[in-house]
Amino acid sequence: MNYSNSSKMPERHVSGVERPMTGSVLPKTHGDSRVSQTGFANILLDNSNPDKILTDEEERKSLRVSFTELPSMSSDGGNERPFKRKYLEALQICKPIRSASEDRQIPISNSGCFSYLFLTWFSPLVWKMFKHRDVEVSQSDVWECSDMEGVRVNTERMMMLWSKELHDCGPKKASFLRVWIRFILTRSAVSLIVLAVKALAMFLSSALLVNKLLRYLESAENNLLYGLGLTAAMLACEVVRAISFANFMVFSAQTGARFRSGFMGIMYDKLMKLRAINGKTTSEILNMFSLDSYRVYNATWYTMLIISLPIYLIIGTIYAYTLIGYWCFVSIGIFIGCFTAQMRLTGLTRTMRKNCSKHTDMRVRRMGEILKSMKFIKLYAWEKPFNEAIKNVRQSEQMYLLYSAFLDVVIGSVIKVTPVIATVVSITAFVAAGNDLNASTAFAIIGTLSFVRISITVVPSALRTYGEATVSFRRIEKLLTLDEFASPSQDVFKKDNAVELKAANFIWESFLDVNETQSFGSPRSESSNLFRLSDITLEVKQGQLISICGSVGSGKSSLMSAIIGRMMLIKGHLAVSGTVAYVSQQAWIFNASIKENILFGQEYKKER
Repeated sequence: MNYSNSSKMPERHVSGVERPMTGSVLPKTHGDSRVSQTGFANILLDNSNPDKILTDEEERKSLRVSFTELPSMSSDGGNERPFKRKYLEALQICKPIRSASEDRQIPISNSGCFSYLFLTWFSPLVWKMFKHRDVEVSQSDVWECSDMEGVRVNTERMMMLWSKELHDCGPKKASFLRVWIRFILTRSAVSLIVLAVKALAMFLSSALLVNKLLRYLESAENNLLYGLGLTAAMLACEVVRAISFANFMVFSAQTGARFRSGFMGIMYDKLMKLRAINGKTTSEILNMFSLDSYRVYNATWYTMLIISLPIYLIIGTIYAYTLIGYWCFVSIGIFIGCFTAQMRLTGLTRTMRKNCSKHTDMRVRRMGEILKSMKFIKLYAWEKPFNEAIKNVRQSEQMYLLYSAFLDVVIGSVIKVTPVIATVVSITAFVAAGNDLNASTAFAIIGTLSFVRISITVVPSALRTYGEATVSFRRIEKLLTLDEFASPSQDVFKKDNAVELKAANFIWESFLDVNETQSFGSPRSESSNLFRLSDITLEVKQGQLISICGSVGSGKSSLMSAIIGRMMLIKGHLAVSGTVAYVSQQAWIFNASIKENILFGQEYKKER
């Protein structure tokens, strides 16, 4: 497969008419609320002006629905801006005051420095909800998604990074984890700086200034201004801590929303290009869009808390050393020991989550099969066997969920008692060695260890979230490296032929992953006994009407799928001259009128 030159492929409508590439991965939304981070909705467009988003009144008139595949992405991601302008738009936020945007998008991207720091851009919505608190909030009251957090922009960037990863490492060694790191690298560095400011302010207020204030109270000094200055400094540090932490949460949520948008966009784009979705039912695909995208969103900002852990440890260790000397390493050693135990337990939790995900996928797959075959199950009274099959899978899934919950409780308990144990052991050892301990030193030690505890408290959740995200990354890697659909060749040997098959052999791709089959002991391994079409020779002249007859399961539908390129061609020759219209035997309609379902985007002609 050629990943780097995929942008040269033309965009094709359902009608088969080709048109030039527009250069974007996703259709322009123009801020339309019906295209959001949670997925893609059908947009009603006017054929005379495809870029026009119709109003509700216009939608009730004669409309045309334009269905189009997402065009492929070039290797440069369509980003033609020079490198020096890469951060120009983001740095606009450093301006003290900026004029408010007139569109209905969330104003955070257009806010000034002070508005961003103090979150005053959010005040109009809060004030509006307060004044109209007796009225339910409607969708029109809430801002729309910003273009920078939208799907199109972030998918373009993510596809650029994924194309580079495929080019550098190849499909087998490509890692979506590295794509994730490159995607969030710059914003993560900014988040780390904000966390460092928050850590410094928290250390000053909870440890250093507390020590200074207690020493001032223990002494006979009557300098009132000095005491008031310490109190004011503690207040200022708390304000800085609150502002920095609030901005870290907002900034990290922005980063996570951008990655989540790109994550769902690149999956959607790939799904539009696949020949077949191996081993994935509709429910599993929806699970990837909902659950996996939420996991990577959480991991994007949780990971920053893990990276900031050394900052807390270094600050806490240095100050504790100035207070009690080498005895501070007793408490630090206890923290490190507990942290190592957490890492081990988190590894077990990750394994449990991985096994639970496999059983969840199996349960979803079986439930999908049952729902599709409900008529036959009722007809043959197979409710009990299928009910038992679902119960067995569900019990296995619940077992891993129970083990994971038990490990989470143990990890949480260790975190809670670690600072207490570290404080008691370090102070006891310090006093037992013959050292004097006053109130200011004792409270400073307690405050310092509490400062370190806050950073370690989030480690279990952060590591668990990171582990779940890595599982999601491996799932999307398998999806993104699947072979894409390629239209059959149009090079027919005879010019008057519409379809040509010469000694062609076709096979359906495996629907079950080998590892999953072995894990669950399922006897339904289709890799060893796949349905295939062998040595097919067929010529269909242009304008000729052909009927194919045969018994149930003889391969009539498979032959149609082979002609349109949905079955894998192993050997032989297949060529289709012109465009193809295919009507599946499985009924399908979209949410529109009967007329639009019949026209399917084509213009209505009365004479027909």
